[in-house]
Amino acid sequence: MTELKVSGLEVRAGEAALVNGASFQFTSGELVAVLGPNGAGKTSLLRGALGLERSSAGEARLDGKLTWSMSPTERALLL
Repeated sequence: MTELKVSGLEVRAGEAALVNGASFQFTSGELVAVLGPNGAGKTSLLRGALGLERSSAGEARLDGKLTWSMSPTERALLL
């Protein structure tokens, strides 16, 4: 089973913290929803967790490997 584990993730845009210290974990087969108002950081959280945007702190691992170090093909095969 594929596992996504995020620990202390922080995503910044300049001086502004878009995501500050997010931590969560789930495995394939689970249904997860990210809810919040416009501008709350939902997209930034997901982009940071999936390695599409480099985080300024914390880490996100997909099956134990740092997501930002994976190629798009590697990530797609695991998701």
